Amino acid sequence: MKRRFLLPIITLALLGCKPTIPMITSALSSPSPTPVTAEKIKIGALLDLTGSYADGAEAVKVGLEVGLEDLNNRATGSFYEIVVRDAGTNPETALKKLKELDALGIKLVVGPTTSADFVAVKDYALNHDILMISPSTTASSLALLDNVFRYSPVDTLQITALCNYWREKGIKAVAVLFRDDVWGRDFEEEIGQAADFYGIEYLGGERYATNAKDFNVPVANLARKVDAAVARHGTAKVAVELISFNELGDVFPKAMENATLSVLPWFGCSGNALIPSLTQDSPASRFAAGTGFTCSAFLNSFEAGGSATRSLLIPGQSAIQARILQKLNRTPIEYAYTAYDALWVGALAYEKAGGFGNIENLKKALLESSADFVGASGKVVLSAAGDRTTACFGFYQVVPAGSGFAWQKKAVFNGENYFGATSSITYLTP
Repeated sequence: MKRRFLLPIITLALLGCKPTIPMITSALSSPSPTPVTAEKIKIGALLDLTGSYADGAEAVKVGLEVGLEDLNNRATGSFYEIVVRDAGTNPETALKKLKELDALGIKLVVGPTTSADFVAVKDYALNHDILMISPSTTASSLALLDNVFRYSPVDTLQITALCNYWREKGIKAVAVLFRDDVWGRDFEEEIGQAADFYGIEYLGGERYATNAKDFNVPVANLARKVDAAVARHGTAKVAVELISFNELGDVFPKAMENATLSVLPWFGCSGNALIPSLTQDSPASRFAAGTGFTCSAFLNSFEAGGSATRSLLIPGQSAIQARILQKLNRTPIEYAYTAYDALWVGALAYEKAGGFGNIENLKKALLESSADFVGASGKVVLSAAGDRTTACFGFYQVVPAGSGFAWQKKAVFNGENYFGATSSITYLTP
């Protein structure tokens, strides 16, 4: 039986939001002076630093770097270091690397960074008393009672934002091109379930293998899905939603060859928002700019105009942002900030629980620490399954800029007072 995601009800969870860094290697530590007597506590990081999610994981890594420096600057006598393992955007590798961290005695891990990796590691983490805090996994079907807590919002919330944006833009029909993994399948299925509620015709989805290099067949099939709708509504009102990582660099040139797909509006998601390759002059970036490629992406509540008061344990939001931007040298996906928060709350939970000895005590301490913490990504409210329940979203579009292109924030989706009927979108630029 197909999973049903009851999106119009869950959208109520959006209430409450408004419109010298350390080097990282296989072991990440702060450059701050360490007293000889300081306790040295190891936290793992399972990140997809290579493969198709490398751009997103790089931002997560930088968020951890900045968070570690701030964490170790406290006068508590505790000193943390992060032991990093690269999962390579490969679920089998993710499990292997988690086992390596376990063999080192590490029982608290920030990661994984993709939902496919989550599926691969969740049972091992549960059976070996490893607590994981993921900064970026969002597949809705993974809202499970396990040892993986998620500081990123589930995609049900993102789809609410997307459908509102499409409705306001006059989109009448949408088709989806998606990665054939748990994240892509969940995302596509939820769009299919939600579209009718927003008055949008769903034209179906076309999948491609996660290791695909040739996109001729899925692109041709996608074109056939949209042809009839284009005849009914016109090209401006039929959209394509792309659920991908950085393989879009191969998808777009192939779509450019199709007379219909090359003139439709294209949209993306948190998996491909702010990808740096689209700021360079290339066939993919020219296609993105020409089709108005606009991506929804989780946005911290401070940038969305939220009123939450930041925890006094950490520096101000603007200072954290400036340091992450300086280190990364580009606008980061929001998961840099969820990673910062995940590290902090994990450390606070360790200290509250008195160590890693009892996994249930550690999980309880993590829930309590999260409830008291307003971090770089805003207030983190967790569900019974340990998943973030509130979120705002930004919409970023690829636009021409000088000799290349740039990502420009066009709008913000604000969940406050949103009940599925009134607009919660603020437009920042035309």
